[in-house]
Amino acid sequence: MVSIHDSQAARWRFRRSRGIALVVILILLMAITTVVAFSARHAVVGESSARNQMDYEVARQAAEAALRDGERDVWRQSTDQNDCNREDAKRFSVNHFTPDCRMGQCYETPDVHKWVGKSATAESWWPDKYGGKWDNLSDKTSPDFKGGVPIGRCTGTPKVAQVQYQPEYLLEYLEKDPPVVRVTARGFGVTGHETQVVLQSYINIPLAAQ
Repeated sequence: MVSIHDSQAARWRFRRSRGIALVVILILLMAITTVVAFSARHAVVGESSARNQMDYEVARQAAEAALRDGERDVWRQSTDQNDCNREDAKRFSVNHFTPDCRMGQCYETPDVHKWVGKSATAESWWPDKYGGKWDNLSDKTSPDFKGGVPIGRCTGTPKVAQVQYQPEYLLEYLEKDPPVVRVTARGFGVTGHETQVVLQSYINIPLAAQ
């Protein structure tokens, strides 16, 4: 025969076990929620990193294409489809290079190539906001534009696909012995100006070619 005391004790143990089970379930739910949230965050970060890496690779390849296009422009290796009104187009000439980077050909004396600061002058290939001469606002379709040369403008090279902006290059004549032309190219990714890659190469110009 079960006494009233035993019955009350049993009910108390049952309620206590239900309370403990509820706490355990809540702890498990919190743990599962934390794991799911961490996994989702990890997946988002991984996707973002992969997207940024892909955007960088696109910009790098575009810059590489523009760099080679600039080198062809130095040697006047153009096709019949080019749209660049170079003077004496079949021969390199330092006379084509101007301080305002007319048609992408920049001439600066060696003393201006200094670090950007209060009393320094930016090199031509620096960003516009630091005094660079890419001249993003210039109408590059005009026959006498200034600033960066869009790929293919002077050589007829096909445009780069799947980029927000076409890559471009600048040619800088450096007074050295022998003279050097520095080709600076910048490529863009698929998300506008957010991703940019800048590449450079140097070409020795024989005196006989000037």
